[in-house]
Amino acid sequence: KMLRMGRNLRRWLSLQPRASNRMYTYRSNLVEVFEKAATVAARASPRTSDVYDVHVHRGLLGFEELTSSEGFSVLTDKALSRARGLQEEVIRRPGGSDVIILCDRMSDSLCKVADAAEFIRVVHPDQEYREAARRACLKIGGFVEYLNTDIKLYHSLKKLESSESLFSPLDEETKQVAKLLLFDFEQSGVHLNSDGRCQALKLLEEHLVLGVAFAEGCHSAPLSLPDKLRDHGVQAVEWAKDHHHDSSVRENAYRLYYDMIPEQVDLMERMLAVRYELASLCGFQSFSHRALHISMIGSPERAVEFLVAAAERLNHWLKEKSQHSWTLRLNVKEKVESWSHGMLDITCTVWMLK
Repeated sequence: KMLRMGRNLRRWLSLQPRASNRMYTYRSNLVEVFEKAATVAARASPRTSDVYDVHVHRGLLGFEELTSSEGFSVLTDKALSRARGLQEEVIRRPGGSDVIILCDRMSDSLCKVADAAEFIRVVHPDQEYREAARRACLKIGGFVEYLNTDIKLYHSLKKLESSESLFSPLDEETKQVAKLLLFDFEQSGVHLNSDGRCQALKLLEEHLVLGVAFAEGCHSAPLSLPDKLRDHGVQAVEWAKDHHHDSSVRENAYRLYYDMIPEQVDLMERMLAVRYELASLCGFQSFSHRALHISMIGSPERAVEFLVAAAERLNHWLKEKSQHSWTLRLNVKEKVESWSHGMLDITCTVWMLK
């Protein structure tokens, strides 16, 4: 899910630079957004005197600790401390009816910090903030994987599910949450022996590190990027491939943007190997079977069936769309020369029409 997060967030934030210098003003606009974040949060938080003090610095995303990059360490330690306390409470109450609520609180205390850190790691313009957020992601992610292999936590929740008198009176939503939590444990190898759990935890942590490194590589500047554009990173190439007036520049930017990066290929191959080893260790046919086991689609086979059926039904629409895109390019041929075929250059064509 991290691979496209940065690009989706940029669209969501609507940080579109002016047409005259679009690929050079993105970063300054993003800096402005984060600089204003604390002021906006302060305006939205009423004081006890009913006076809004715009100088109150609440920090990024409403976290008072995030007034500087160092705040991530404090915020992460607080989340981990609270989670450890809840972990001990669950272990002290094996099979208790409130075990599910405690597990949910433990998950919430970690996820709200992890989600904020992941967001800032991807989009913040300051390298110090991104690095601090990256460390927070890895620290919390590593602790989550440790929890998922905690045999005492698993037995406490399993004991509740096995108790007819305690589990039956629960509403269906709570029962479903319990089943999902149990599966999270089981897909992480909690049912294995001690050596197996240690190996599973090692693989989970390695997969986490590889995933973060791969996601960061998706948004780094290509090595072949000209020096004068390197400061603007991948955003410069992303803009040029769709919007530059010169078709040759668009073509080169397109090829550069989607070119193979050997380091990324190495990371992906290692990540795939770790996924297969983890899935096999935990008793699954493949990592996709592990990931889809309790999802709505149920299995990789059903996912493929769905995709094939969807592709067949969309085939007619895609043919019409492709023909329409070709007509659009013919209508604006004096404004923009298209180098591509099919729908590859449709973004630039529509942009020029606007």
